[in-house]
Parts: sequence; C-alpha cells; structure tokens
Amino acid sequence: MTTAEKVRALIAESGHPQKEFAASVGIHPVTLSKGLSNDDLSMKSLKKIADWKGISVAALMPDKKRMTRKPKQPSVNGYIEFDGKIEAVRSVEDLERVLLALKENSFSISKTKQSLEKGKKPKGQNTPIIPQRLSGKSLELKAKLDELIEQEHKSTEALKDHPSYYPVPTRKDLFDSSPLKYDSSRYLCVAFRSKPDHWKDMWVPLGNMNGGFDYEICGTKVKSSEHAYILGIFSTDSKKHLELQQKVLAEPSGYQAKHNIRMKNRIYSRLDWHSYNIDWMLYCVWAKIKQNQNFRNLLLSIPEGATIIEDNSLKNQVDKYWGCYNPERKPFANLARRFAKSLDLPTKAARDRVSDKLIWDFCNYGIFEGTNEMGRILTYLKDCLHKGVEPEIDYDLLNKKNIHILGKRLHFDINSGATSGVNL
Repeated sequence: MTTAEKVRALIAESGHPQKEFAASVGIHPVTLSKGLSNDDLSMKSLKKIADWKGISVAALMPDKKRMTRKPKQPSVNGYIEFDGKIEAVRSVEDLERVLLALKENSFSISKTKQSLEKGKKPKGQNTPIIPQRLSGKSLELKAKLDELIEQEHKSTEALKDHPSYYPVPTRKDLFDSSPLKYDSSRYLCVAFRSKPDHWKDMWVPLGNMNGGFDYEICGTKVKSSEHAYILGIFSTDSKKHLELQQKVLAEPSGYQAKHNIRMKNRIYSRLDWHSYNIDWMLYCVWAKIKQNQNFRNLLLSIPEGATIIEDNSLKNQVDKYWGCYNPERKPFANLARRFAKSLDLPTKAARDRVSDKLIWDFCNYGIFEGTNEMGRILTYLKDCLHKGVEPEIDYDLLNKKNIHILGKRLHFDINSGATSGVNL
C-alpha cells in the first residue's frame, strides 16, 4: 500500500468525513486533500496523523514492492527513524552516510512518543547534534554565538542563586495599557511565542492560538481560547453574528479563525467590544484552565513568582499590546539561523533543530518592552490557580452585555463566578 492508501484507510476507520478528520488531527483540509491526491503528504502531516493514531510514522510509509529481478547494482530502499525524524535511504551511499553519522554520534535516537498528561514538553525533542568539523564560516558564526551565550549563562546562574521577581499583576493592572519593561537578565521571566517553543527545557505552549486544549464555553466546544475570544466579538443575537460564530467554530485552528474570519469581518464587530474584551478574555482563559487538566499542569509547571511574557520579538509585525518586544532576540535568532544554515546537515529540519535549540536556550538576556496584556493575564490567573481562588472577573458587566453564543444568551452566576466548568 502507498502512504496515501494507508491514510485513506485510517480516515475510513475513523468514521468521519475527510474534512473533519483533517481538523481532528490538526491539518488544514486543503493540505490533506492535495497530499492524498499526489501521494505527497509532508512528514509534518504524517507525524500528526501518526500521533493521532498512536503509531510510528514508519507505519505510514509505503510498503516495499517485490522485485522480480535482482538489481544489477547493490541498492537499499527504506527508511531509518532517528531524532524523531524519518530519513530516506535509497542507496548504499545513503546507508553508509547514516551509519557513519551514527558512529560519530552525529544523531541522537528518538526515545518515546510525546506526552501531555503531566504537562511536560513532548519527549523526543533531543538536543540537535552539531557536526564536529566546522567550516571557516561556521566557526566565525559560532564564535559570535558563544560570546552572547556566555553572557546569557551568567544571567541564568545569577537568577538561580538569587532570583528576583516582578510583583504579580492585580486586576487593576490589567486595565492599564502603559508600556512596561521586563529585564529578563535580572528578574525571573518565562516567555512564550508559538506551540513548539521552549524556555530553556520548559515547554511553553501558552498562547491562545495553540490547539490541543479543547474546552467548552457554555456548552459550546471550542478548539482554542482564540476561538472563544473571537466568539465574543460577534456575540449579539443577530443572524449575521450567528453565521460568523459558526464559521469561527468551523476553523481548525485559532490562527485560521483570526485571519480567515475575524480580520475579514472587522466591520461587523460589536461597537461596545472594547468595553468588556479584557473581562471576556479573563473568562475565556480561566475556563480553559479550569476545564483542561493538561493546560493547568503546564501553567503550574512554571516557577512560582515568574512573570509570563508573550514574546513577539521574532514576528514581522510586532504587537506590543498583547505581548512584548526584546531587541536582543531577533538579532540572536538571525545569527543562530545563519549558523545552522552554514552547517553540513542533511535536511532543513536538522538545521531548524539546531537553530531552534539555540534560540530556546537564549532566554535570560535583554529587556522585553510592551504592555504584555496576555502575559499579565496568564501571570494573574496562574497566581489565582496557585492560591486556589477565583480571579476577579466582572461577571455583572458581562451579564449586562447580553452575550450570545450560537443563539443562546449567556447568564453568568455572579456569586459562583462562572457559567460552567469544573472545580479546581
């Protein structure tokens, strides 16, 4: 069987239409459709399907064809799994190259499949191995990196010995949009950017866009807190808002919900949206914390007293309201990527692992600047979680806003502080 045939068999086994299957495993429906048509699914897509099924990626590789004749020249046709990736071996030379690399410890073997149950980072994220022999250009770039890394290590050691903390934000602070400065070399901070990111060895998929933490808003299942937040923008009892909410919920990711629905329909946003959007965000994120054990574990794994920061330093369009910008981060990231590109590594994925690891480890350096609204909300809610108390959310205000989700008006219990959820 080909890879496409095996994936189609899994879709049939799931009992869901192809579009729903794509959404459930986290692949865009168009990407899945094209990959199946051309029998050219990317390794990233295959990894998501394999994780969903609980099998290895190798199980989705095409079956070997029986050869009626012996090849005239010695050849190999198969795959070797190492460092969480599948490496194609189509010749004796390919096999010799991989074996030599293994002997020289140039690759580390993937150990186990990823696990979220205890809020830990996915396993198999092994330290990428840098080739022992470097070119002149690589050595020059590495020297620049080492100089910066040494400075960062000094800050890290100082924070271990004598950690300093910024005050935990209060509810009042969340409504102050003044820009702030966070010195990550002197105060304990944990910054997040996107789902794969780490802060040192800590996995921090804390952003609203990240899927994998499904929960409900008053009986309506949402794939991410970004989906939930956008529902509040289009939340009157009008037919147009009902239509937009249905479209939001149909989007497979928070990113697509924002760019495909919210950004293209801003003209239909509630005129009073900014009078309650912070309380709505607090409610949406707190509901995710209360209902999703995995997300709770991740939040609790962050050191007590640490300030959470949404790091927008590497984005092309920097958002300094919801997040922050650290002018030291992007130059270092560009240097790390240039260094990785200069290495004699077999694939782009291998180079990306080198640069990502360098960027993830370069943490306690530079000053983050911005309002950091999302980071402050998460820091505030994490503190409530540690203390076992309900956050201060203006449920009376939310009640007065007549918020509707899929045609149903939300009624918030002011005394208990929520419409639905589980006890902590």
